[in-house]
Amino acid sequence: RSIERGLNMRAKDAVFVGDTLADMQAAKRAMMQPMLVKTGKGLRTLATQDSLLADIPVFEDLATLVEHIL
Repeated sequence: RSIERGLNMRAKDAVFVGDTLADMQAAKRAMMQPMLVKTGKGLRTLATQDSLLADIPVFEDLATLVEHIL
């Protein structure tokens, strides 16, 4: 919240890119749009088959995610 105040912006609905389950949980708690990349720890995260991941978009890498957003 202090970052939101400092930037005079709201994080709600912003894209949150991550590669771990903890990243996705943090994004959901902040009411952001989680997006998972397979690079880094992303493949291990997907292997958990956690139910939280069911509705989260998954991308091969950051470049592919950026192309999708743009």
